Amino acid sequence: MRNVGILVMSIASFAFQDSLAASIGLYGSSDCSTCSVMLPAGGSTQIYIAADGSGIPYGIEGAEFRATGLPVGWTAVSTPAPAASVAIGDPFGSGANIAFSFDQFGSCIALYSVVITANSAESEVRLRVERADPPSRPQYACPLLVANCPACTPTICVSGGEMLVNSTLGCTVATEAVSWGALKSLFR
Repeated sequence: MRNVGILVMSIASFAFQDSLAASIGLYGSSDCSTCSVMLPAGGSTQIYIAADGSGIPYGIEGAEFRATGLPVGWTAVSTPAPAASVAIGDPFGSGANIAFSFDQFGSCIALYSVVITANSAESEVRLRVERADPPSRPQYACPLLVANCPACTPTICVSGGEMLVNSTLGCTVATEAVSWGALKSLFR
């Protein structure tokens, strides 16, 4: 019977992870409302890396990820969020690990602010959040959030967002979580 209990808890943990709507994204504003910026050659702009933990019923204790797509010759200087207690690595290098002393909650949890300088003219730049390279946990092929969840596996595989720089394409930032029932009701 003990083995059945362990199996049920393991399955519940995996189901918990697969049902989460969480992500790490790149934004043009600190409130996570913009996913694109314009940046002329020789100019600089500040962007933000943030986690959406609104689909996680527990506080976020940390994250692991990297940002890719920075054009050759451009620079990115990253500063950890003020709430961070530990920050290791470079988000625009091989990746970063960031941890918090106190649980973080919400749909726009600040991880880093980044000043990007464009040393050349580039258009249609796509910056993406991906897993760290190499990842600290090779069994996860994704960006990670770490939740304060003692009864489940605290490492959560999340989706990585994308930011457009000097793009003619539009991008969309989700602003509110919607249940499947609410979404279906729009089409009745």
